[in-house]
Amino acid sequence: FETDENKAENRRLGRPDIGIGDGSVIEAAIIDKNARIGRNVHIRNIPERPDSETGNWVAREGLIIIPKSAVIPDGTEI
Repeated sequence: FETDENKAENRRLGRPDIGIGDGSVIEAAIIDKNARIGRNVHIRNIPERPDSETGNWVAREGLIIIPKSAVIPDGTEI
């Protein structure tokens, strides 16, 4: 849960609020707690995608995993 003050700070810092932003589409994904997924983010696993890992997400065995407290900016496509 974020207070109005937390949300104002998020706007000031240019980071998404905790949770999933408006217009985002998420398929075949596990989202851990306190993740920040921006607006209009598309998270879909592509069957041919090899297992891979970045700082903010992991692709493993057909799933996308967004780890605890990760930040996925507005408009990101995974």
